[in-house]
Amino acid sequence: MLTDPDATLKAGWTYTLTVEVGNALTTDPFGGYTVQLLAGGTPHTPGTGGDYTGAVTGGTLLAEDDNTLTIASGTFETSTVTYNYDPAHSGLLGEPLQIRLLAYAASDEVEFDDVRLDAIPEPATLGLLGLGALILRRKRS
Repeated sequence: MLTDPDATLKAGWTYTLTVEVGNALTTDPFGGYTVQLLAGGTPHTPGTGGDYTGAVTGGTLLAEDDNTLTIASGTFETSTVTYNYDPAHSGLLGEPLQIRLLAYAASDEVEFDDVRLDAIPEPATLGLLGLGALILRRKRS
């Protein structure tokens, strides 16, 4: 579970979560994994250093990859989860985003690496931001 306290759900944005998922088993079958993007809930409590403690609770699932990749033993594959803002989630605006990386079973040897969450405004939002900047510049002139 990873969190960035500054990463919050925003209207008109698209979020792309990419994670390298690895199968560390030397024999098949691979047990499985889940990569999730959530909003809200209670994240881990920051501990010492970069460690986090405590249970993660709640949160609303926005998007997930539930074991869609076939990963050969000793290799990694890229999981990509994309969420386009949905007005049905307007009650979650400003809530922290959470990433959950799960193995199907505690005995599964799943590895996760190179976790990235990219957020970009939709083109209409970019246009509004640009228009607002132009209006502000004209008012100052």
